Amino acid sequence: MPVPEQSLPGRALLRESACVALRDAIVDGTLAAGEQLRDNELGARLNVSRTPIREALARLERTGLVQTKPGCSTVVAPLDARATREAQTVVSAMQLRRANAAFASALDANDADATRANWQTLLDTPRETYCQAG
Repeated sequence: MPVPEQSLPGRALLRESACVALRDAIVDGTLAAGEQLRDNELGARLNVSRTPIREALARLERTGLVQTKPGCSTVVAPLDARATREAQTVVSAMQLRRANAAFASALDANDADATRANWQTLLDTPRETYCQAG
């Protein structure tokens, strides 16, 4: 039987799915800073075994979202206010660059509607964003 040459769609690994679910729960506050994370409970909640949970937690520890004390506990890392401010500054600068580029592109294309929409986006950007973006 000939094998088709097209590639098959990728299959999500359980550890990847668990990592994304846990990351999202930490970021949106469902799992609060300092909250203890238990493999069995998380596995039951996400309907996976402990192994993908442990692999996901190890990955989240490398990114700084969880803290692990071997043989003791794994908890959601506390919020680092300084790192948050620094990240906000970078994101603000990226947003402004993107908005400015879209505005310039609309001007170059003589697209009045897009120019007006992009100008309005820049006007609606909070003043603090400009200060943070440097």
